[in-house]
Amino acid sequence: MKKFAAFFCLILLFNFSSCQSKNETDKYYKTEYDKIKSKPFILDFENLFSAIQKDSLLKTTKDFELKTSAEICIITLDNEIKNYEELKTQSMFLANYLGIGKKDKSNGILISISKNARLMRIENGDGISNLLTDLETEKILNEVFIPEFKKGAYYTGTLNGINKIIKELSYKIKNADEIIKPKIAELQKIKNEEKFIPGSCGIKEYLGCKKEDAEEYIFSINLSIDVIILELKKYSNHNEIDKLISDGENRTKDINHIIDGKKTELDMISKYFERIKNIVNGKPNG
Repeated sequence: MKKFAAFFCLILLFNFSSCQSKNETDKYYKTEYDKIKSKPFILDFENLFSAIQKDSLLKTTKDFELKTSAEICIITLDNEIKNYEELKTQSMFLANYLGIGKKDKSNGILISISKNARLMRIENGDGISNLLTDLETEKILNEVFIPEFKKGAYYTGTLNGINKIIKELSYKIKNADEIIKPKIAELQKIKNEEKFIPGSCGIKEYLGCKKEDAEEYIFSINLSIDVIILELKKYSNHNEIDKLISDGENRTKDINHIIDGKKTELDMISKYFERIKNIVNGKPNG
């Protein structure tokens, strides 16, 4: 299954007193996870929700996934969790093993609840945490989830909390997508230009070097663009992407057998990475 790559950890705990856990050492066998056929999903090991309530929660999360591709999954844990470290370990294992969120967007949210331990944890993938901050997520938990949980209304608290997350994210995702989609299209255009297509007739003339050298140069440019597009899809900030552009430019310039004694190639490399940077930052002459 997919890794929940570059996972951002947000620790959100109930301020409840602890209670005794069950003696069972570990109920969450791998076979349980393998029963999951699709996402989003609910694994309700504590039996907090009725069948009708689970259907309602699944419909809410599935509708959101269909509109945005973001996946919100819910797990209630009744194994021997006594403290934050155990909840963190279990949650991180589940997030990574189950591959929550789309691989290229890291846009999964795992909501882990342990009624017995009076603990809760929300795991946001990078593509979520870049839009919904720690403080915003914590505010939703404190103001929406917890008040209902204190009353024992786990379904109401979970549904209301998820709806609040969806409301906040839907607006932010829509705005972010309107900005990044044209940028991704422009970056793809560079990759589709003749001089950047391996084996095309324009490579040798354009670079003034051997075809095999040009292939390596082009590979480095295209690799940089692919990495930048991935970060755009995760809504990473400009500073992070500008660093990737700089790293890509330096890596491309390090292809010594292409640039050795050829200032022309060095100038071309700088111009193309400046073009990429202008596209990312929304400047003219991309």
